[in-house]
Amino acid sequence: SYVKVGVAIYANGYEDIQKIYEKIGPYPDFIHVDIVDNTFLEDTADIKSYKLEVIKALWPNKEIQVHIMSKYPSKWINEVKQYSDKVFFHFEIEENIEDIISQNQNYKNYLGLAVSVNTDFDAYKKYINLFDSLLFLTIKKPGYSGQQLLEASYSEIEKINKLTAHRKFNLCVDGGI
Repeated sequence: SYVKVGVAIYANGYEDIQKIYEKIGPYPDFIHVDIVDNTFLEDTADIKSYKLEVIKALWPNKEIQVHIMSKYPSKWINEVKQYSDKVFFHFEIEENIEDIISQNQNYKNYLGLAVSVNTDFDAYKKYINLFDSLLFLTIKKPGYSGQQLLEASYSEIEKINKLTAHRKFNLCVDGGI
């Protein structure tokens, strides 16, 4: 099996991206950028989307993955396209997943689905086949850093792996690692 390790950076708030770069340099396999808006988490800080440009400049040869935590991800997808290689949006949204895929048909392999361990597998399993990547959140409350990986994640990961074993598929595990 092949494992990649990335660093997560919030586009919200005041993280010093230059300082992060000075600490970790070019070593991560990819950069994971979280965008959390107030439709997903009420008390979140404002999104600083310019941070994506800074991240791309500091790590020009690294894959940039953007994780959009919003009930209305289509608002953010167009804004982040030019700075990202993969955009994950949640199953748990107020928009139609097939419509988002259709609106971004030229970027089909660019989109990935994000799902929380708290979401019932049977609710989202039919959507997995629409994507080549899944971001699986293994923590109790997505949008908050520093949580422990939930034990229930292992059995859910096994279900996802069984469903996707017959094809090339990227499973990204996020949270508590």
